[in-house]
Amino acid sequence: MPQFLAVVSGFLLGSALTYAWLSRQDRSSSKTLPEDEPSSTSRSIATPSRQAGPTAHLRTDGLLTDLVRELWSYINVAGCDTIRSTVEPMFVTLPGPLKTLRFTKIDLGSVPIRMDNLVVHEVHNDSVTVAMDVAWDGNCDMQLKADYIGSFGVKAIKLKGRLSLLLKPCVNALPPFSAIQYAFVTPPQVEIDFTGLAQVADFAVLDKRIRAIIQDSFACVTLPSRMMYKTDPACDYLRTYQPPLGVARITVVRGRGFHVEKRSLRAHDVPDVFCQVSINASQPFTTRTVKDSLEPVWEESCDFIVMDLDQHVILNAWDEDNGALDANDDLGTAKVSVGDLLLAGKTKEVELLEGNLKRTGAFVTLHCELLPWTSGESFEGLPKAPTESTNTANSLAGLMTVVVVKASNLPLAKKEDAASFVKVKYGAAFEFLTSVVLPCPGLDALNPVFDEVTFIPLPQALVDDKNDVVLELWNGQAILGSVNITHQSLLNMDDHVRTENLLVGDKGAKLFFRVSLQGVAEAPIGIPTVSAIEPMGKDDSEDPGTAAALVGGTLGKVSVTAVRGWGFVVEKRRFKKNDVPDVYCNIQFGSSPTVWRTKTVRNSTTPTWNESSTYPLSDHSQILHLNVFDEDGGARDTDDALGSARVAVGKILLAGGSMDVELLRTGKPTGCYIQVRCALLD
Repeated sequence: MPQFLAVVSGFLLGSALTYAWLSRQDRSSSKTLPEDEPSSTSRSIATPSRQAGPTAHLRTDGLLTDLVRELWSYINVAGCDTIRSTVEPMFVTLPGPLKTLRFTKIDLGSVPIRMDNLVVHEVHNDSVTVAMDVAWDGNCDMQLKADYIGSFGVKAIKLKGRLSLLLKPCVNALPPFSAIQYAFVTPPQVEIDFTGLAQVADFAVLDKRIRAIIQDSFACVTLPSRMMYKTDPACDYLRTYQPPLGVARITVVRGRGFHVEKRSLRAHDVPDVFCQVSINASQPFTTRTVKDSLEPVWEESCDFIVMDLDQHVILNAWDEDNGALDANDDLGTAKVSVGDLLLAGKTKEVELLEGNLKRTGAFVTLHCELLPWTSGESFEGLPKAPTESTNTANSLAGLMTVVVVKASNLPLAKKEDAASFVKVKYGAAFEFLTSVVLPCPGLDALNPVFDEVTFIPLPQALVDDKNDVVLELWNGQAILGSVNITHQSLLNMDDHVRTENLLVGDKGAKLFFRVSLQGVAEAPIGIPTVSAIEPMGKDDSEDPGTAAALVGGTLGKVSVTAVRGWGFVVEKRRFKKNDVPDVYCNIQFGSSPTVWRTKTVRNSTTPTWNESSTYPLSDHSQILHLNVFDEDGGARDTDDALGSARVAVGKILLAGGSMDVELLRTGKPTGCYIQVRCALLD
């Protein structure tokens, strides 16, 4: 089932984005999109204009949703055929009787995927990064059967998450990119309704087992892993590879607000608190336990590889219980993105929530440093032990990256015998297996393409050990050959990178791969990819200043522009003329008492202001307060409040310098939006 979702997502998004991009090219060659005609269902997209200075905005999240809806009947048929031919062979890798699974019916239903809150960042390193919210409330009908288990089906799939698309490499052709790599930024929310399992023996065990497999398998479509859809089948995977942003050094600083558990027959329990921290599906880091404390202090750190600033730092707090039958008590969970930590001045206090999102009143302070990679000779200059400021043995000294591209000339009598994969080993503890390539329509199983990457985090102890990287080519239970890449051979190469197409074994098989070695710098950075935060259209020469401003120090000034709004409605009246709103904005920056008012745009549901004001910026978390009104001219008729919103300046900068903010009224969404731009000034 997870493979099914991955195939559907790739097929859908690849098709939709290709059509959307081609449509954009046709439209831009004939006319310019009017600025006063945004889609009422869209929210945000920022695309660069290379010829013009200002940001070019094209609202396509509504376009993509509409496009997928219109094409859904065709996507359904093609997707079902693709799922059957691609996914069924993968079932053989499942445990026990599940390996005999096969589809007896596949129908994706009538409800298409919806896309919203789409943001496109500027071209950077021959690539374009796209982020969007994806939601699917699918009323599908899939029937499966397995030996010894019987038949069961899936009647509904609910899928919700933030999807990151990497369009790379950009090419001078149509479509103007050779591949789309896609992954959820954080593990998506998935709900699956099965049918028929009640009639299957051991229903409860089987249901739990299937759901666990599905949840675990979503790691293949969650960062740092990416799936790929090639618009050019001949595209070289090495050109599509995108390295991690850097290392997030997360420090669990202190906590407060924990409570004493009062007991009637025993002594009251003052909690013994420890925390577990992870990013996405990474191995959790566990702090020490602070005994009998309502305000524990840890000051302990751990390093995590970061692919995207929207990835979540997940913190769980526990009260340790030592009794044999007394499990640790869950004190709550908190989530915060890496980007939010950086924009909060690198330190942020987060509140713990219970499973039902109930507030606990307990808080934990987190600190984040973003460390860049080093290359070349600088790798030899790595520290030999964690620094005093790190105060942990959980810091990384380097990163080994292994990219497995393809194999060729498998020594097999017939392609039906092919079941090849590559096993990557490093030292005694690390092992990674690529997907198994089986005979399928459209695939050359004797020359399998893997196109997968794995990251090997290197603490200082592993760097000192200088282990070899071992790549083994397997077919089923038989090893066809292996190749060793020594640590010293990487150090001898320029930039510590080896790209090879080597013979493995003695029967002519070859393996094409790349192995690279990077170090971790001790000097932190703030925002590593300036193109993801700068106002679109700014000259590249301004990048260093922008990056420096986001790291800290004197931040200078920020220009705030109220661009336009949409989604406002006409007030229908029974005995008077309908009222088309006269819209204006009141904008307050941070704690400043000064309120800036835009002009009033008369009789418009899509007002355009394009008015700006400049403010001193002292902190990225400073808030813009927006209050929008319908001006009424009557002496006794006060202006009608249309809604309000609050947004941090740093979030607008991270979104590319522009964000569409939805207005709220009495805490509820109104469907009305204001486009706000922010730009850092020298």
